[in-house]
Amino acid sequence: MRHPLGLLAHLASLASLSSLASLASLASLASAERNVAPPLPLLAPFAHVADDFEDTGALRLYWSLESPADAPSGAETLHAALVFNATQYFAVYPNDSPTQSIWGMWVGIGWGSSMLTSDSLVAYANRLSRRVAVLETIPSGYYSPPVASTDKIIDLQSNGMIQTVIGEVLIVEFRRPTMPDVAHARIDKNKPAVHIFAFNPNPHPDSLNGWLAHHGPHRGAYAITLATGVGYLTAPDDIVAKRVHGASMAVTWLVLFPISIFYVRYLKSVSGWLLVHMYIQAIGGSLGIVVAGIYLVFNLGNNFGAGPNLSLIYRPHSIFGFIIIAGTLAQGLLGIFNRQSLSTEHDAVDRSRFLPVRTIHMWLGRVLLLAAFAQVGLGIQTLYPLSETKFRGRGFWIAYFFVVLFWAMLFVLTDVYYQYRVANPSPKRKMVVDNDGKRKMVTAVPTRDDTGFGSASTLPGGKDGEVGSGVVAIVGLDRYAKEHSLAQSFTWDSIDRYVASGRMLVVANGRYVFDIESWLAHHPGGRLILHMVAGTDITIDYYNEAGYDAAAFMPQQQDGQSVRSRFLPKAQDPQQQPGTVDGPTGSPNLGGGNPRSPQAASALKQSMTPPSDLRLSKFAEMSGLTDREWKHVIRARRTHVHTRMAIARLSTLMVGELVPSNSDGHRVNARFSRLVSQFSNQQEATGETIFDPAEYRRYALVASTLETPTGTTTPTYRLKFCVLYPYDTRLGEPDLFFPGESVEIQCRVEGKCVSRYYTPINGNPNSFEVLVKVRPNGVLSPFLASQKPGDRQIKIRGPFGTELVHPDRPLSPQTGHPDWHYERMVFIAGGSGLAPALQLIRTLFLPVFVPLPVWLAYNAAESDELTLQPGDWVLPRTHYYDGWAEGVNLRTQQHGLFPLHATLPRIGSTARLAILHSVRSHYDAYGASIVRGALLAYPFQIHVWTCLTRGAPMGVTPQDIAASVPGTVVAGRITAGLVQNAVDTIGWRADHEPGHPSHAVDGLQKVVLCGPKAFEGDMYDLVCEGAGVSHDQITVLPEDSVI
Repeated sequence: MRHPLGLLAHLASLASLSSLASLASLASLASAERNVAPPLPLLAPFAHVADDFEDTGALRLYWSLESPADAPSGAETLHAALVFNATQYFAVYPNDSPTQSIWGMWVGIGWGSSMLTSDSLVAYANRLSRRVAVLETIPSGYYSPPVASTDKIIDLQSNGMIQTVIGEVLIVEFRRPTMPDVAHARIDKNKPAVHIFAFNPNPHPDSLNGWLAHHGPHRGAYAITLATGVGYLTAPDDIVAKRVHGASMAVTWLVLFPISIFYVRYLKSVSGWLLVHMYIQAIGGSLGIVVAGIYLVFNLGNNFGAGPNLSLIYRPHSIFGFIIIAGTLAQGLLGIFNRQSLSTEHDAVDRSRFLPVRTIHMWLGRVLLLAAFAQVGLGIQTLYPLSETKFRGRGFWIAYFFVVLFWAMLFVLTDVYYQYRVANPSPKRKMVVDNDGKRKMVTAVPTRDDTGFGSASTLPGGKDGEVGSGVVAIVGLDRYAKEHSLAQSFTWDSIDRYVASGRMLVVANGRYVFDIESWLAHHPGGRLILHMVAGTDITIDYYNEAGYDAAAFMPQQQDGQSVRSRFLPKAQDPQQQPGTVDGPTGSPNLGGGNPRSPQAASALKQSMTPPSDLRLSKFAEMSGLTDREWKHVIRARRTHVHTRMAIARLSTLMVGELVPSNSDGHRVNARFSRLVSQFSNQQEATGETIFDPAEYRRYALVASTLETPTGTTTPTYRLKFCVLYPYDTRLGEPDLFFPGESVEIQCRVEGKCVSRYYTPINGNPNSFEVLVKVRPNGVLSPFLASQKPGDRQIKIRGPFGTELVHPDRPLSPQTGHPDWHYERMVFIAGGSGLAPALQLIRTLFLPVFVPLPVWLAYNAAESDELTLQPGDWVLPRTHYYDGWAEGVNLRTQQHGLFPLHATLPRIGSTARLAILHSVRSHYDAYGASIVRGALLAYPFQIHVWTCLTRGAPMGVTPQDIAASVPGTVVAGRITAGLVQNAVDTIGWRADHEPGHPSHAVDGLQKVVLCGPKAFEGDMYDLVCEGAGVSHDQITVLPEDSVI
């Protein structure tokens, strides 16, 4: 830079000129000889000049600061002249233009460090009109020609300023305020202000307006302190930095992240897929965030410029970039959280609680990838606008579109192949109930030889469309088993022992055993689901999915008046001759006769014979589920489609073959031994699986109800379970629990497998209820009580134990008089030992889907009630535990409500049951609803005493206790007198009673003891010595029967 005052010596005659306009005539001085730069004495009045913008010195800026009288301090006006000497430039670069003339060139200067953030002045020497066109512009937002500003602040006209060409010298004189409004760049005269400059000596004629073409290499930046005239070349916003930024983002979002997403979506069956996904995401995310962060930090001045036009922060590419960076950080946190959910082994944390996180993580990743594809396009548009692809950047756009099209086609084609060839889901099937009450599939399962290693088909099951085992046979497994010698054999008991010791064994196809431990770290469903299925059969989960008819599990909804508020007619003793009872206003109409005469006994026996055409479905014993409970079953299944690759991968994990359990094992009862001998031939012929009580099957918790008052130190919960796949049956699978049987429930608690025995009080192996007493130092009981319905899968097996009724005699009333039960039974329970008694009540007095004979006529009082006549049969489907039930009159086929005492229980009218239950206080009593329901239905056949060993608590009245504890409440322990009272009440027959030999009496009467060992010992002595009951008439249930 030099000071122009040295020219004043030979320009003294021009010193008085106040404007460049009056010196325009001097242009002829410069036209005399084209190869010599003309003298420009008209520039002498400017105080400062910058002449080293570029190496030839052809581009110069002359300026002075003017302070109008009315201008505030610091608000001076920049009076300047932008000069370009074409002769001087082409003397150095003659090949930059074929004409080597100022005409046709454009020159520009801007205030700011980048054409993306600077307002500028552009002058064009029009070759045709021989005039100079001057534009005041603002950034276009891209590296493309700027656009004309509508809010002009540059003065080109006042005081005779000129914009002209003198010889080969372009001169553009202007005035600009240094401190304009915030929409324009502001210049501090006392600080270096960056001025960008650019020119094009030979614009392409096809460019904007025929001349506004990209400057190419002719650009730079100059920092000027206007007040002192000090200036120096500086680096503008480095285009190379932007290209590095763009390249890094392109590699991250067009290469790394798509690879990662492709891998995690389609290659989950490959070992280590999750680590590959995590590492690629970590590398790509770190690269993207670091590069973006560095660029942002070093460009804060431009990012937060003065006004929307001059600030990068307002540009679409920048806004989109900030959103993507924020989304990437959030995606990383979600990924860590999701990884934690997949790797957790803590059983108190269920994966379903992470499901929203996983869903958000999955969809956010897809959205971010699509947004990043668009963002890369915006970045290329910023550097190489589509409007200029004719001149530059065409290769980048071709590469971009090629990569986007490549990934789009790869994802679409792979997804189509994946869905139709790899995932290979089974066709949708629907289980329905036909007119005969049988369950049928509405569509068949096709056989396909596209599983990658064999064909899949459903093994034959029942007849007439009934579902059989539901086990999917994978032919490839048989081939694999033959090719690999499977020396190790497993039983369900041995599998359980291995799982308890830490091995991850599962069974598929009802036959083959697999070790899935290698999947723990990489399973898409997480560790927890693998721990849930360990030790069970995963055939249905792994190979196919089936739809089930939820309506088959739901009791028929009743309209109208609530059952709870109905008037219950007074119960009649069925030992009296049957009569008629009406609704609320009726009264019994009893006939005479001797109820114990042989004629009455014969009539009673005949009344217990059901209609000959009565047909019960195989699944008629299934307890009903509400719609909400069925949704919990669906939720607990954790449905997941496994691909052919996953199935092929599983086949490589085969370690052995399943063999039947030893019938002599302590867990297997006589019923299983009979099943093995009965169905062994059918199993060999069809390949179906024989029911094995030692097999753990997975259930869903569908309901949890607190039975005891809130605040009890040992609360008792009623838990209802339903098997996940009710129609995945086994040969000889029991349709009900016998009283006295128990099930074993196993859960993984704090990293260990914990199992306990519980007595089902309601239902059957498909759906049943248990009572769980939560003990302060318990392990499994607090865990079960804390579970939410549908949260997890619970492993349950059985039934085990000693039956209180003889299993060799059919429970179905089709056989005539139901002599399979005891005529007189006393059940003495301590604490939680009441559970088998509740099971007995449900079986004998409150069954479902068991036809009951009507002995007492009842005239319906409401539209939703049944009218009953002696000799009718009703099929109860739902009990309401208030003396009423909902069911079907098999004679009229009408559905409705009916009072149970109008029917005979399934054990007839002569059997009697007495229950003595010992608890500390009424707070510890449970099962009140079942006991009360039986007492209201058959008050002459069941009698209950509850003994409170600690008496009534302070402030609790006898009425309060009676409201919560049904039957007779006694303060104190069970005594010999109370036992004697119980046996007398039910008509216990002594050994010496005439007409009843000792062996006959033993077969008709039984005392059952259940509770803690010390309690059972005390009660045994009390019953034998105090009540005179013989030892042969006493059964002591094992601890397995205690909840």
